[in-house]
Amino acid sequence: SYDWIKDTPERSVSIIVDGVSGSGKTYLINKIIPILDKKKNYSKILLISSTSHLSGDFKQIPKKHHYKAERINDVLKNLIQVQMKFIKQKKKPNLNICIILILQDISKARPSLRLNATHIIMFKNNNYNKKRYIIENFLTIDGNKKEGYKLLNQIWNRPFKALIINQWNIQ
Repeated sequence: SYDWIKDTPERSVSIIVDGVSGSGKTYLINKIIPILDKKKNYSKILLISSTSHLSGDFKQIPKKHHYKAERINDVLKNLIQVQMKFIKQKKKPNLNICIILILQDISKARPSLRLNATHIIMFKNNNYNKKRYIIENFLTIDGNKKEGYKLLNQIWNRPFKALIINQWNIQ
């Protein structure tokens, strides 16, 4: 079990949550947001999702901080401009924000998004190509894909289980 208090950095976080509809993404996010916010007291929590504006979910995040996935470039550009303003004022650009990006297929996300995320959470998916993508990009050591498949099958052996990759410790 992942400890969101102990295993989360003392800085802004960027979390990618990947999974098909009904996999548990919404449930997990609604559970971890209060935990993370209590620990960090974020100035903002931004949610980027293709469907959050359609559902009534994520009530703890103000609607003005919900963005459609198509607007991700605008959101990121705005964050960079704010950081640049801090730098020009010779202030440390610690925005203390939490960004949550919800996807249904992480393999279609830009590599820069994946590389800069502090956490990547992937729910069970039975699509062979998606499994292969996850194995090749996240679970293969020394070219041994067999061990990656074995590990993924152990993690995804029950419904609503997710693979959590904590990248902040290795950045």
